[in-house]
Amino acid sequence: MSERKVPVQFYLSEQEHEVLLERMKLFGIMNKSAFIRKMTLSGYMLKLDLPEMKDIIRLLRYAGNNLNQLARKANTGATIYEEEMKDIKSRFGGLTGELNRLVKELGKIC
Repeated sequence: MSERKVPVQFYLSEQEHEVLLERMKLFGIMNKSAFIRKMTLSGYMLKLDLPEMKDIIRLLRYAGNNLNQLARKANTGATIYEEEMKDIKSRFGGLTGELNRLVKELGKIC
């Protein structure tokens, strides 16, 4: 990160300041300088409310746990049954489907 040496100072009306504070609160940003810098350099900020991400994270954890169990089983020389492999493939397939759907939705925004 480059060292910031150029100060920028400007004034806002009370109403403008309230709008600034409301927007900072909306994005969960407490640092005015960081917020103003981001808005100035990027031109915009997005706050995405993605409840689908909770489902994707849940599926990912579940599939990851199953995969770890199968890996442990394989490392001990135990038999891995075809049904177990089908189950894990199905879970990762569902996860892939959810991720693809989310990416399409995000593509509509950008």
